[in-house]
This record gives sequence, C-alpha cells and structure tokens, in this order.
Amino acid sequence: MSKEDKVKQQNGQEKELLSVIVPVYNARPYLERCVKSIEKQSYSPVEVILVDDGSRDGSLELCTLLAEKYGNIRVFSKQNGGAASARNMGMKYAAGSFIAFVDADDYVEPEMYSEMLQCLVQNRAQIACCGKVRHLPDGAQRQDCVLDQPACFSQTEALRRFFSADGLEESVCDKVFSASVIKDVRFREGSVCEDILFAYESLLRAQRVCHVGQAAYYHYCCNNQHSASTGLFSEQSRAQLEYPRELYFRIKKDKPELISDARRYYLLRLLDCYVQIVLWPDSVEQGLRRGTTKEYYRNFWKLLIDKKVSSERKITALVYAFHLQKAAAWIGKRVRSKRK
Repeated sequence: MSKEDKVKQQNGQEKELLSVIVPVYNARPYLERCVKSIEKQSYSPVEVILVDDGSRDGSLELCTLLAEKYGNIRVFSKQNGGAASARNMGMKYAAGSFIAFVDADDYVEPEMYSEMLQCLVQNRAQIACCGKVRHLPDGAQRQDCVLDQPACFSQTEALRRFFSADGLEESVCDKVFSASVIKDVRFREGSVCEDILFAYESLLRAQRVCHVGQAAYYHYCCNNQHSASTGLFSEQSRAQLEYPRELYFRIKKDKPELISDARRYYLLRLLDCYVQIVLWPDSVEQGLRRGTTKEYYRNFWKLLIDKKVSSERKITALVYAFHLQKAAAWIGKRVRSKRK
C-alpha cells in the first residue's frame, strides 16, 4: 500500500484512504449539500472524486469551486453517458483502499463511514452496509434496510438477503466496498438501475458482508432524476424487471442453492411491472406490453404456491391477473366505510 493511501493518526495507528465517488449530472441545486456532508465525515483520510457527466446547468463550474475550497477533491469531466459511465471513470482514478458511492442529490451523516469501516475491519468483511432514510416527494420519510442489531453474513446469506431486501438491497450508495473485491467489477453502461448487477457481482466476490444495524446514515432524496420514475411505466421499470430476470438465470450457475430466492425476487418484480402496465397501459409500447403480459401469465401462479410470498402479494397477483382491481377497490371502500 502506498504512502498516499495512509495517514498517521495521533494514536499511532494508520487509517487507509477512502475514495468517495460522486457522479454529477445537472445537480447544481443539491451538489454543495452532498459534498459538505462528505467533508464533515469523522473518518479520515477521505478523497472525493466528482465526475461531471456532461452537465448543462453549471454543475462542472461548481465542482471546480468546491475542489478549490477543499483540498481532497478531484474533478473529472466527460461527455454525457449516464451514471454508470461516470462511476466507472471515478473507479478508474480512485486511489483508496475502500470505495463508496454517493449520488449528487443525496447526502450522508457525519458518522457514516467511520461506523461502517469500523464494522468492516472488526468483522474482517469486504463489504459494509448501513440503513438509509428515504425522503419521499410528499415530504414524508421512511427508514429502509435497517436491522435490529449489527450483523455479519456469509456470502450465501448476504445474497439471500439481497434477493429479499432484508437489510441488504440493490443500491451501492449504502455500502462501503474493499477496493480489492471490486477491482474487476464495473457498472454496465447504457442502462439505468446499474446498481443491481454491480451489487450482485460484488456480493459474489465477498466472503463476508457486515451491517452496522439500526443506524440510517444515508439520505436518499426522491427528487431530480429519481422522481421521474414514479408512477408511469418507465425505462427504470423495464430495467428493474430485466436485471432480476437475468440474475434468476445466472444464479443457477453462480449459486444454485439460491434458485428459489432468485426466482421469488424476479417474480415479485414481474408482478410490480405488470401492475404498472395494467394501471397505465398507454404509457407502454405495445410490443413491450404484450410481452410482459404474456410473461406474467406464464409465471404468476408460481407466486401463489411460494410459501415465502406474503398473502397480500398473492392477493395482488390474483386481482391483477383477472383484472379485479376495480372490484377490489370498491369492496375495500365499502369495508372501510362500515368500520367507521
């Protein structure tokens, strides 16, 4: 490890460099808040890599000003190619022994990386995870991916939890990765929801994965590009089905003991996409609508016989399979009115 990757602390211990990669695209209103939250980290040393992805709102100029203000920021710029290509560029130039990702319109708590890296080192893990606070467009907040207490998982258990979103999920932003584990992993460019495959590939390479427990250190803000996918069937909706389908077929070779978990993960995403298509049929290209509908009718019965799928989800699968949603809404309204 190079001298640049370490800094001597007052107690004589050496701490290794953490590289935080931030892809930036038209994020000027939020960028300074994001960078300030990283600069306030109790962990040191940290380098911040800002990768401007062809912004047109002055984000690159703000990146340059922030780099002049803080001595640990490096700025790179490229033609617009999406968050995946920006993150890949950041990984190319990252010098840290550990790597983390933050989206430019989100922010983090001051203790986030200190607690996660302590958890990672103590458990001899290669990936550390934390909970997050999801800020919804209506102003509400919700905690996701928190556990009752700190935990450490084997590779198999981590993947199982990934498929069920039990403390681990697809986002890369609520994780810290050992650079050695992801040295051969890159984001798939030209698509959205690139976190899904990257997280899966990383978990396949990690022997141990730890979680700090209840702490929700990452703040995910549903604004800017994130809010564009709410409601209507979108490119993100399509990717959120295509990737789980791909992982379901891959798991047979990678981890055959997790086939049922991967199948359930894929089928629940298929259900979500089909519901969106039923609710907003005009927002979906006709060929895609027909293909997804056929795929759903070939597979929805598998949800009904899966003992680990909740009754609520099974009812949803039946209601939308037979287009009973209007009747269900009417019955629900009558039941609620009688309870009053």
